[in-house]
Amino acid sequence: APGVSFASGQVYDLFDWGAKTSVTGTFSTINLPALTAGLSWKDFGGQQLDYTTGQIVVVPEPIGGVIALVGLALTARRRRVG
Repeated sequence: APGVSFASGQVYDLFDWGAKTSVTGTFSTINLPALTAGLSWKDFGGQQLDYTTGQIVVVPEPIGGVIALVGLALTARRRRVG
């Protein structure tokens, strides 16, 4: 999205279900813009769109991925030194 700055915690209402209490169906593909390093789209049970509210949400990247990358880097460094 040219000219749009995304930040953690931003919520975008893509759909307003109005007075409906239940919505059925899903999209086969949702193409969201790439986010800057450190941010990702919230995961709603394997989907990027919350079908209950019609929202997408920007969140910090999961720390598990960062820790795994640091661990791999340290392991690779130890192997080269030994």
